[in-house]
Amino acid sequence: MSNTGKDLAWMVPYLNLLPRVNDPIFTEVWQNNRFAFENLTTRFDKVDLYSARLVCAAMHNNQRLLVVLPDRALHRPPLLFATCLVMDALDSIRYPDIEPNKVAYFGTSIGIREQLSAVKLHDLYLDNVFPTYRIARGTTEATVIPSKRSTRSRRTRGSLANSLPQVVCAYSPADPGEVIDHFEPTWLAVDCSDTDAIRWLPSLLEYAEHLDLPVVAWCQNPLAAAVHDFDKAGGLVFRWPKAYHFIQTIENESEQPENYEHQTNIKPLVIDFQSPDVSVLLQRAYSALAELARSSNIDQRLLRDALNIGWRYLQALELLPVPLALYEVEVHRFWNSATLAQLQQTLGHFVDAIKDTYPQALLLLQTAHEALCSVHAVLTNNEPPMWTALMSVCSATREEHTSRVLVFSTEFRRQLFILGILARHNTSEHDLRSRGIWVTTLKAWHREHAKYERERMTGKTHPTDEHHRLPLDKPYTPIIVGLPSTRQSVNIEPLFDQIAGAILLYPYQKFALLHRVQEWNAAVAPAPLDQAECLAQLARETIDLDAVPTMAPRVIVVGADDLRVTVQPVSRPSPTTPWKPLDPVQELTRLFEADEDMEATEIGAEERSGSSVTADQSDMSWVDSIVELQLEGGWHATFAVNDMLQVVVGKNDAHIEERYVRSLRQHDRILFIVGQRRQNLYDLIIARVHAHPAIELHLALVRRWHEELPNAYGRWKQQHGGSLDGLLAALKSEGSRLMSTQTLRLWLAGQVLCPEDAGDLRRLARVLDMPFVRDNYRQIDKAARRLRGIHIALANRLNRWLQQEAVGALQIGEPDTSVLDKELGLTFSDFRASLLILSVESIQERKELYLRSSLGQLEREES
Repeated sequence: MSNTGKDLAWMVPYLNLLPRVNDPIFTEVWQNNRFAFENLTTRFDKVDLYSARLVCAAMHNNQRLLVVLPDRALHRPPLLFATCLVMDALDSIRYPDIEPNKVAYFGTSIGIREQLSAVKLHDLYLDNVFPTYRIARGTTEATVIPSKRSTRSRRTRGSLANSLPQVVCAYSPADPGEVIDHFEPTWLAVDCSDTDAIRWLPSLLEYAEHLDLPVVAWCQNPLAAAVHDFDKAGGLVFRWPKAYHFIQTIENESEQPENYEHQTNIKPLVIDFQSPDVSVLLQRAYSALAELARSSNIDQRLLRDALNIGWRYLQALELLPVPLALYEVEVHRFWNSATLAQLQQTLGHFVDAIKDTYPQALLLLQTAHEALCSVHAVLTNNEPPMWTALMSVCSATREEHTSRVLVFSTEFRRQLFILGILARHNTSEHDLRSRGIWVTTLKAWHREHAKYERERMTGKTHPTDEHHRLPLDKPYTPIIVGLPSTRQSVNIEPLFDQIAGAILLYPYQKFALLHRVQEWNAAVAPAPLDQAECLAQLARETIDLDAVPTMAPRVIVVGADDLRVTVQPVSRPSPTTPWKPLDPVQELTRLFEADEDMEATEIGAEERSGSSVTADQSDMSWVDSIVELQLEGGWHATFAVNDMLQVVVGKNDAHIEERYVRSLRQHDRILFIVGQRRQNLYDLIIARVHAHPAIELHLALVRRWHEELPNAYGRWKQQHGGSLDGLLAALKSEGSRLMSTQTLRLWLAGQVLCPEDAGDLRRLARVLDMPFVRDNYRQIDKAARRLRGIHIALANRLNRWLQQEAVGALQIGEPDTSVLDKELGLTFSDFRASLLILSVESIQERKELYLRSSLGQLEREES
């Protein structure tokens, strides 16, 4: 195998040539192990030392560098940041006549205070030495973040304090250039963490290059879009091979690093059609859309939207996880999803729209449309190929002591599959697990795997979550349902920790799989030549390329298995099934029916699923009339005429009102949450705090009870022939004061964080036999109340901010010290950088065909 310690030997001489390696300060800090990380029982390894050399070299050379770390070890990111701060600070002390440097720290979620508080130099904790600041939007003043360890002894600093770098934090800023202009930092630190895509990163890198500012960044997901963003912006990227764990410590050069790497064998499970018509039609549509994607005009908005809806229609047919009738009834309950009938209609509209403008593209789009409509017609009365293939996988004999994990691309497909297999085969998710089959999504798999990695490194686990966990600590075979796109691949990293995995796909996707595997290998097993090029630019030395070894692929495709699928008539529930109170389609509809009469005091759909899309328009995938808003500062956005926006009204009593876009007038002021499709505070909170250790368990508890409830309800109905009315009666007999089944439907749909009465959780657990909720109902209630509390605090502070902004009180430069949550250290400043109030400069309404999914994006003209 490649990637042993000897394979990295070629790199060491060039790492030793990097600037500042022999600097006495660097030697004192690193070679003599002056750094310590709280609760870390092992010494720092060579990855830490070499990564520190890389970022110091980038700062010295005024370069922009991203280090892709090999794992999720908690100490690596703060150590890199601390190294840069220490070197910067001690340089300032060397040259006292120079103004102290300023540092802008950009991230996606809170945590820098906790990171610095865990690092110490000798007996000095870094959060004591380096005061961290948050900038108040619209001012050049900054707010000091108080030290987490205010009771610890402090080192007397005197004049030293005047030489230390100041740090300003900005989380998901609407405009990173504004933060840079206001604070005027000397260099930038960017924590890309495990985030899949960072909206503001390209503009930050472009502006940093314009100002010739050095940037040091780190990332813990080798497949994240941040890597591509750095490449595209002309920055340097150094990738460590994934899961390369060094046991050699810094002072012991004689030990060879141990390599835990292995090769991942991917077996394609190819759906072998016994009906050639369906196979030929899908391949014809696939080929036509692929050729259209290579068109020279594809950058035109109308043609791009047409291609987008074509791919969506094809993918929906390919990945149909249940019989079509069930799908059509249920899919519109999920955000940003459409029925197959809507997709068919929308694609037809775009075919008509491009007739006169793009005649060459028209033929390709017509070919795809006709082929997909034919497949659609076949599946109306026949079982979908993917559904049939999944049934085959579930019925296959498994290897002893090895579980199988079905990984769906989206949550709505996962939920549909679980409900479909319950309705058609009398099998619940609990039954599947008893057979060693688990069902998850790419995002959930990635999230649980990351959590498992952290727990394995720290030894800390959350026993309350064990009941639902994927069997990550035991042998299992992941089976990916459908070929992941490049964008979806950002969550497929757990696959590379397995010896073997499988992907369900169609015959015409074999070449696409090989291309995707090349992308994965480039990310997790970087080419030494690419590493050499990065080192050469950092060391400013010529590297002997003949001495650079080759790299064996980390991921390989092994022999395919054919799953023979016969297109057959839609099956009906078995007559022996004891639970048959209603037709499955009707039952699914009732199960997730929303409560339109819900009291406004209960946190429900308006908080978790709010958007600018109105109810009468959300069922349509396309619109033929749009409003384009030109906003102050070069911002602009396009909306459907019936979309709604948050408009700031009033002055002394300034507040937010929802208004239709068509009712807007020039000079109206609109509040935007930049980077969010759904313009609601709940999503903003989750985006900012989801990775924080103190809140992660709260989210897991709420998520877990949301998943357990519909499954338990399905089993209860199956065993007792019950209904929502029956469940309400059972809860009342247990002492509940609920009055309507509408509330139960909201609970089943996950539209409510948690019942207002914690006793209702306990009653549900008793009636429906929900072991997780029964054991943890108090913790679930506390978690929901904690999230509600943050939401209420943010909403209240937002109203005060609007009132201050309306009367110009924010222009006086007073720092914002409003604390929303003391334990998290969460302040309004952590959210404010993502909020923009923009005045409408002009409004233009046009009759033009648009995909709804392409609307609502706030963009800015290039300067």
